[in-house]
Amino acid sequence: MQEGILQIGRAVYDSDNFLNNIIKDVQIKDRKGKPRYVIQIDFSIEKDKIDIKLFGEVTKDSSHDLLWIGTADGSSSPQWYTTGNKTEYLLSQTIPNLINLNIPNISNKLRYILNNFFWDFGKQKGTKERYRYVVDLKKISNELKAKDEIAKDADNDIKKIVKVIDKEVANYIKSNLGITNKEVALYFITIDNRKISDMEEYRQKIKEEKLKVYEKSETGSCSLCGGQEGLTSDTSKLKLKFYTTTNLNFPSQFLKSNYNKNMVICKDCMIQLMAGEQYIIDNLSTYLGNMQVYLIPHFLYTPEIDKGDMDYISKDLTNTFNTAKKVQGIIKFESEILNTFEDYCEENYYLLNILFYKIVQKAVKVQKLIKDVQPSRFRILIEEASKVQESFKSLISDKFNTHFGLESIYYSIPIKVKQGEVKEYRKLLNIYNAIFKRLRINKKLIIKSQIDLFKVHYFEKHNQYNVRPAAIHFAIMQSNMLIKFLENIGCLEEGSAMELNSLNIDDGIKEYIKEMKYSEKETVLFLLGLLVGKVGNRQYSDRNGKKPILNKLNFNGMDLAKVKRLSSEIVNKLRQNKILSYNEKIYSAHKQLFDKHIKNWDLDKYDNLYYILSGYSYATMKSISKERGNKNE
Repeated sequence: MQEGILQIGRAVYDSDNFLNNIIKDVQIKDRKGKPRYVIQIDFSIEKDKIDIKLFGEVTKDSSHDLLWIGTADGSSSPQWYTTGNKTEYLLSQTIPNLINLNIPNISNKLRYILNNFFWDFGKQKGTKERYRYVVDLKKISNELKAKDEIAKDADNDIKKIVKVIDKEVANYIKSNLGITNKEVALYFITIDNRKISDMEEYRQKIKEEKLKVYEKSETGSCSLCGGQEGLTSDTSKLKLKFYTTTNLNFPSQFLKSNYNKNMVICKDCMIQLMAGEQYIIDNLSTYLGNMQVYLIPHFLYTPEIDKGDMDYISKDLTNTFNTAKKVQGIIKFESEILNTFEDYCEENYYLLNILFYKIVQKAVKVQKLIKDVQPSRFRILIEEASKVQESFKSLISDKFNTHFGLESIYYSIPIKVKQGEVKEYRKLLNIYNAIFKRLRINKKLIIKSQIDLFKVHYFEKHNQYNVRPAAIHFAIMQSNMLIKFLENIGCLEEGSAMELNSLNIDDGIKEYIKEMKYSEKETVLFLLGLLVGKVGNRQYSDRNGKKPILNKLNFNGMDLAKVKRLSSEIVNKLRQNKILSYNEKIYSAHKQLFDKHIKNWDLDKYDNLYYILSGYSYATMKSISKERGNKNE
């Protein structure tokens, strides 16, 4: 993966200005297309006042103009950058930390500001010392709270004091400028209207901080380019942690000092890796469901491309990845790159690394890296997804226009979600890995996951899982689509369809069984479920939307004894609901096959329930698609 990042970094690297390579993009408009704003926090020595004012709307140049590079590296690092997307640091620790850095022509002037524009809450213990100084709200407006009031509101807890002041300033901005926190993209500090971020000494300090790992060069050869000058094994400045330097299980002889025997990186490669990472973060990121994804191309040959080429590759991804955030973006991504490189090479000039990640304490934690995915695989996925959609439209109804794609799979494999964060993601990511790499998946695992999905729908536990609310019959039909899709792309072994000529049932039912390649035992269950669906349809019409027949199903699984019982009871239910005469052929076919296989039954309770519910879904979907009023069908 790091080679792909390095290739991108080399393409986009600005050799004339190092800082340009680590500047972050900022969204110009919000999701609703409304403008976002930049707020200036000016420490006016002349006026003896902190002047908070609207600097203007965000533009494409705002990040460069204000040197927006995010926060200082590491979750517990002192924060000293003067441009931020929140005010908390800027109102507290930024200026004290800048003073401690002893930056020529800056630190002395900031000492005056610290002494005259900040409240001192006294010596603090440990890391809380960084919150000791907080802006004097009275320097912003006499109408804001005094120091004692703030301390009382925060129970004299210094960290709470910072948050209370942050909230006070947010309210001040809202009432005086008419702008809420959500509308602000960036805040920045000035002294008498001069940006600290424009000062050469400040910019030089950032460069030194980013490259301080090279103050003491190590020996060896660069693991990426083979160079022998300016080497380090410290990768802490990189955002995408593909290599650890903290776990003592990894270095030679379990000594941290021996990490340089595992991997060292030269200064040029490190800078280009930083540039590549930032470009990926800004241009090649998306979501799959609620899971964050980086898409990292790895070119098989040294690419003759520059930043203009990389921009061309990613220009059409902005709306797809950052606005729509749909799986079609990945398909579009593959298509765009293939089109872009028609002038350069043949297909598969590159492979794609798909990195699933989450942000933990400002660091990127890799959840799964799917390596070396061929671009042609995406063409297969979209073609087969389209075929499945058309097939089910033909089998169910012309009105059945359900879209199916990679994101559909995310919502079809239930995983626990807590406070909006996916908690049990490994099973789902293993399925995606199999899909992208054409690996076999155990069908038993898929069936079990689908039973779990149906339980979420039936018992309405959507808020606990990554599952969107839907009618259960619809979810089951989508599950059938998933099974068919996985078979079509080579991830599930296809079944052997039974011989259907001997069954005296409607051709439409036969077509569905044939398309799904059901065995005789699976057909036994499908037909039983079909009868359950027929009863349910009549009950729905006669009982104000209720389907008591579903109480006959155990959503924890249906063992053979329960299947036998349901098979016996369904006749009475058909008779009670006055539809037996219309469904005798289906029951006869079910009974004929069941009697044939009952003594050598080898399907488990999850298989039994799955295929029964598949039949139920088919009957329900067909009923919905037909004209209302035909109760006998």
